[in-house]
Amino acid sequence: MKATTAATAALLAALAGAGVTWSVMKWTGDHDDGHGAEAGAPADGADHWEESARITRFGDGTELYLEHPPLVSGESAAFIVHLTRLADFKPVTSGRVSVILGSGSSEERFEAAAPAEPGIFRVDVKPRSAGSRRLALRWEDAGAGAVHDLGEARVFADEAAARADHGHPKEVHGHDHAEQHEDGILLTKERQWSTDFATAPAIVQPMRELVLATGTLRAHSDGEAVLHSPASGHLQPGPEGFPRVGMRVRDGQVLARLVPHLGSDSDLASLELNLAKARLSVERARQERERLESLFALGAVPEKRVIAARSEEQAAMAELSAAEARAGHYREGPAARGKHGGLPIEAPISGVVAEVMVVPGAFLAEGAPVLHVVDPSRLWLEARVPESELGRLERATGGWFRVEGFEQSFEFAVGRNARLVAVGGVVDRESRTVPVIFELTQPDRRLRIGMSARVGISVGATDDAVAIPVTAVVEEGGRSVVFVQLDGEHFARREVQLGPRDGPWVAVRQGVRQGERVVSRGAYLVKLAGSVPAVEGHGHAH
Repeated sequence: MKATTAATAALLAALAGAGVTWSVMKWTGDHDDGHGAEAGAPADGADHWEESARITRFGDGTELYLEHPPLVSGESAAFIVHLTRLADFKPVTSGRVSVILGSGSSEERFEAAAPAEPGIFRVDVKPRSAGSRRLALRWEDAGAGAVHDLGEARVFADEAAARADHGHPKEVHGHDHAEQHEDGILLTKERQWSTDFATAPAIVQPMRELVLATGTLRAHSDGEAVLHSPASGHLQPGPEGFPRVGMRVRDGQVLARLVPHLGSDSDLASLELNLAKARLSVERARQERERLESLFALGAVPEKRVIAARSEEQAAMAELSAAEARAGHYREGPAARGKHGGLPIEAPISGVVAEVMVVPGAFLAEGAPVLHVVDPSRLWLEARVPESELGRLERATGGWFRVEGFEQSFEFAVGRNARLVAVGGVVDRESRTVPVIFELTQPDRRLRIGMSARVGISVGATDDAVAIPVTAVVEEGGRSVVFVQLDGEHFARREVQLGPRDGPWVAVRQGVRQGERVVSRGAYLVKLAGSVPAVEGHGHAH
């Protein structure tokens, strides 16, 4: 293919950005001397089309990638239609495809009732007459469908007319498509569909001035508690069963009971002896109280002796009650003791049980940790901000953060769903950072305390800029690179100059224009295909 001039290259790049491309159609034959592809058509009976027109369009929830030879009146042309769902960039696996050639009020329709293989429809198009026609493609499926208007197409009167026109790509078929760049990286649709692959357009959107930091999600200051054993003893379930991770609890709810340890010198015989002594003490105190009350009625003793006797009886009864409880706990065993007594272990806050450190029936020493309870209704985002950025934090209005396992960023705004709690007053000696704490008043329920986060704090004005997904950027030797889609299966490597990052988007100052599509998932696969061409080769047969 002849070299493209700089002016033509600029035109081709602009047309490629619109999502439509052309490849020059070359004639080859047995007599080709190495220049036949450019010099003209070979002899009849030995020639064929080496390449076809390639058209790429986006819209109606689908991506269309179409390959077809030039249209000649009365001759069949094989249209290879690739349809991809933009929702997940996987192949369309059902439905009917129609290729429509329109001319005034009449039209010719050519159909494929089903895909020949997932994502690929083969349609045989045989125009009845030459001339300029309107080309469109329609896909129809139960409850779904899409229409792609492909503009004007030229139907040639015969192959000689098509051959004569093959060296003028801007005029072939009358399409407004650009010549395909020869240095494009090939990644077939089949490879794209079989991997985690996606593209996204470069768009103009507001981009905020940000301070970037690392962070951690924490419970708010009074939103976390660790419960400990109040004494030595056996742990037993509370009224609602033994606590479990994820269990919601109320402030003051009894979560467990601790049956205190009786001491190494206590056994059943000693407890029974103490119980008998307590009963005797109660009986003696009762008799003494009755005797003194009789004498007081006769005026033989002062009232203070009666009052003292009554107090001694009450003390003896208390001792008996305690002795009965100790003996009862010992007779029933640890499981039964927790149902009727023991020291309650109560939830100090409402929230969720985050951790259970023990098992039911375990013997605990005094002060041993039992449960960890957190309140997830409010979370603290603690960002570690470099000391060089502290002066900009006076204008902090919110921002975003990302955590592992989630594709999207989580937005927060001061006054809406967050508040600035504090900016640390001491710079950490080792990391040279200062903690900046935001309270998230309406956190996503999927977030967990302890998660690490990448944080962007908005500290300045918002400006419009061309932006692409952060996932589209690949680092190569300290340079930022993206892969721009030229057509459905071809991509170009571009070095880019990046601006500020805002959530999942990053501004592009140079290298990508608005409307161009970049590989947003699977960029490393395209990079591999570009570095090892044999990976793709020419095995893309339809």
